[in-house]
Amino acid sequence: DFMKGQYTLSGSGNPGAQVVNQGSLTTSKGGYIVLAGERVSNSGTVTTPSGKTILAAGKTVTLQLDNGGLTSVSVNGSVVNALVENQGLISATNGQVYLTAKGQDMLLNTVVNNSGTVEAKGLANRGGEIVLNGGDSGVVSQSGHLLADSQTGQGGKITLEGQNIHLAGGSLTTATGKTGGGEVYVGGGWQGQDSHIKNASKVVMDKAATVDVSATENGNGGTAVLWSDDYTNFRGTVLAKGGAKSGDGGRVETSSHRNLQASGAVDASARAGHGGEWLLDPTDVTIVGAGADTGIDSATADGTDIFTPTASGGQILNSSIVNQLNAGTSVTVKTSGTDTDGETGNITVNANIIKTAGTDAKLTLLADNNISTGDNVSIGATTGKLNLDLLAGNTTNNASISLGKFINISLNGGDLLADAGNSASGVSLTFMNNGKIKGGNVTLNLSRGLGGYAYNVNADNDLTINGSVTGSTGWGAVLGFTAGGKLAMNSPGSISLQANDPGNGGGRVLISGDKGVTLNAAAGTVTLNAAKAATNGVNITSGNGAVSITNMVQDGSNGMTLTNANISSKDGIVLNGTTFWGQAVVMSGVNLTTGGDVDITGLAKNLTTGGLGAASSSGVQLSGSNISSTGGNITL
Repeated sequence: DFMKGQYTLSGSGNPGAQVVNQGSLTTSKGGYIVLAGERVSNSGTVTTPSGKTILAAGKTVTLQLDNGGLTSVSVNGSVVNALVENQGLISATNGQVYLTAKGQDMLLNTVVNNSGTVEAKGLANRGGEIVLNGGDSGVVSQSGHLLADSQTGQGGKITLEGQNIHLAGGSLTTATGKTGGGEVYVGGGWQGQDSHIKNASKVVMDKAATVDVSATENGNGGTAVLWSDDYTNFRGTVLAKGGAKSGDGGRVETSSHRNLQASGAVDASARAGHGGEWLLDPTDVTIVGAGADTGIDSATADGTDIFTPTASGGQILNSSIVNQLNAGTSVTVKTSGTDTDGETGNITVNANIIKTAGTDAKLTLLADNNISTGDNVSIGATTGKLNLDLLAGNTTNNASISLGKFINISLNGGDLLADAGNSASGVSLTFMNNGKIKGGNVTLNLSRGLGGYAYNVNADNDLTINGSVTGSTGWGAVLGFTAGGKLAMNSPGSISLQANDPGNGGGRVLISGDKGVTLNAAAGTVTLNAAKAATNGVNITSGNGAVSITNMVQDGSNGMTLTNANISSKDGIVLNGTTFWGQAVVMSGVNLTTGGDVDITGLAKNLTTGGLGAASSSGVQLSGSNISSTGGNITL
């Protein structure tokens, strides 16, 4: 349609038409070159400075022109055996390059193939744009160089779209920039949510393949995404480094809506700023010590085995995570939703994650459903702090965090947060046996409670537990909670900690907060019991603060029960129990020692009406107990 500035090129009447360039094609500045047919091949040189180069394969190709300039190209209608191939050099300095093909029933046959060099570099400003688009069928294969770098400005943009995408070993896909990194999108946008980029079914990145969106001198690293709806095998290298003189690291995502195999390397570090972010976002995923690093080692002919998952479930290699934490890059492992295979969005940690180098970093595990670890797993740091977030139930209510036997989380002063993925979800945390947590500030927001056997939660600074707390121990083991600052247990229900004596050495319950201890059961009981004072006991201490234990309950339970317990503090002790039917405070074999006041209050009260409790209820019962204050009053 000449009047509308549209030119439509059609191969009708000449099926299988091919366009082959083996020579040299060049335009003046701002010009364009279009090679269109059912099969298009370039093994020569195509140069369009500050202009556009289009290689297009399809039934029809429509050019939209304005004042002699090419504004857009659309490829319509798929053809059998469509192919766009570049084996030579395509250069559009400060410009744009599009390699587009629409094949029909191509299965795993290649529709777009770059084994040569495509340049859209920026010499006077930011890098240009390169697009490889394979349509809805076949394979987009990148084994050459795609370069959208800028020596003066920000990196450009590279997009690879198609049903199946292969970044072969030795390939280089770069959008670096002097003042900031650019963008590379392979198989989709960030979290697969960019409506302008078609999501791929499968994406494979071989070991020796490289994607680079780094800032080379100043500015932040750019954004690099590998996304698929069904299967991503990430085994190459992705760089998103901040500038050498200034700037933070960039953003990297290697994800799949279903099956993710991730054993590649990511570097979003920043020599003169803060490390960037690495996001991994499958459905169910397991962090493993081996097994993910299998499959295709280098570029081979595109075929079925390349796009067949190397494991039935999503896997992330632990060393890949550790390497990024060591570089100061924050790592987020996120699971999303329920897929057609029945996966519900669980994260399982079956291998150690130990940060051994570099500055502080953060690891976030954000599960749509549950988080769990295997037995004898360690998560932590020996150099620099590791901040750890365990967030379960992002979309599922009543999710759980389950820590296996002998779990050891030691963060070298880093903070730990265990919480629900969103405020509407409920989450619990359970130690299977003899687990340990040690962090700077430890915050456990657990609306469904904390529990387990012989576990220890320790904070260098403050320890805060919001949720019901239960635990037991025996056989000489310790159930412990310690804080270098304040220790607070705020339960909407009950607090129950038991030191049992199974007949071969009792356990002990230790609760210590240097700047104060607060145990509050807002609508339940407080029970701190040890079977035998001689062999085990409950010890609550505050070296430089006070101890406060309170509860409110309205059923037939005793409000507060302390058996074979020792409580000592510098600044006072408050025991305040409230019940309706039972005994408000029951103390047996309890020793209280403080430098401040002792206030023990037992109330039998109807919290609804404010009236007195039942006739059978009582206030404070003491037996075999000692109370001592060296600098204050004692009030019962």
